[in-house]
Amino acid sequence: IRPVPRGMPGTGKSVRIELIEDAANLADLARTVLDAARAGSRVLVIRNLVDRAKALQQAIEAAAGEDRHLLFGIGGIPAPHHARFAAEDREILDAELERRFGKAAADSHDGLVAVATQTAEQSLDIDADLLVTDLCPVDVLLQRIGRLWRHRERSLRPGADRPRALVVAPHEAALEAELGRPIAGRRLLGLGSVYPNVVAAVATRRLIAAEPDWHIPEMNRRLVETVLHPEAMRQLASALGSPWETHLQTVIGRRGAEAAIAGLNGIRWTEPLAPHPRDIDEVIRTRLGLDDRQVRLGVSVPGPFGFPVRTFRIPGWMARGLAPDAVAGEVVSDPRAGEKLRITVDGREFAYDNHGLSRREA
Repeated sequence: IRPVPRGMPGTGKSVRIELIEDAANLADLARTVLDAARAGSRVLVIRNLVDRAKALQQAIEAAAGEDRHLLFGIGGIPAPHHARFAAEDREILDAELERRFGKAAADSHDGLVAVATQTAEQSLDIDADLLVTDLCPVDVLLQRIGRLWRHRERSLRPGADRPRALVVAPHEAALEAELGRPIAGRRLLGLGSVYPNVVAAVATRRLIAAEPDWHIPEMNRRLVETVLHPEAMRQLASALGSPWETHLQTVIGRRGAEAAIAGLNGIRWTEPLAPHPRDIDEVIRTRLGLDDRQVRLGVSVPGPFGFPVRTFRIPGWMARGLAPDAVAGEVVSDPRAGEKLRITVDGREFAYDNHGLSRREA
């Protein structure tokens, strides 16, 4: 094990960004992160969609063999980190991720792989030796890079001689194919849905290809403006062609419409309360997750990690058709296909295991 400097001059860090293809075969990516963990590195993988996180987690578990101890989890049971866990398990997963990747683990030489979604981007104090992330707009990518080589007191980083981020990025042709799909549809890497502006994603991909060494935070402003300045986006969309110009105008139009709706339905608290000049919309989207349903079991039951669970949040797209006051009915253990719990809500079945909540297909 070779010690590395406690930090670079000044307060920043120099990060090497590398593009890798968005291969349909997850086995290669699983091998990459496992090889880094076997060398002693703590690897954080951030995926844009829960389903992508779960798929990679399963591929890593299948490839780990006798090295399952390198996989993040609870009590020897591997698990990804995302928002689709029972509230009680999520609290435990948060604490364990900070314990294994935080300051308390500074002297540990053990390799580790944790697969997460945006839940690992902020709030949690974690420090990875290697970051693997799905392509995302540059401002989001910089937020994720903030989890890389975060703590200077770590003098030993086995298998890592400098901060590195691997960005899983589809080719531009694959991204262009997404432009004709509905915004509400399931999108490639969540680009066009979770992150609506695909032009920004392409600009970020081109920026990485042209300039793979980033000095953080000195370059932050230039990186963000190169990608997200309105004129830069208009010029790139024009160069890419008509479909991209149409897409960008749609994104800008939707953003403007959402701002207008918010303004029309807003109440000015500094002014005397008076009848609203128009009917307020019945539902005003003020945050992500507004359509989610929270379901509380009648009694706590043992979850996949052995701890009592009771409170579940069902994502809005999974909860379509469920009554706002829906309650859980039957809750049974079902060992088939690795399922630990089967939960029935208004006649609809959900499965819950160490990979989180999912719809249970008939």
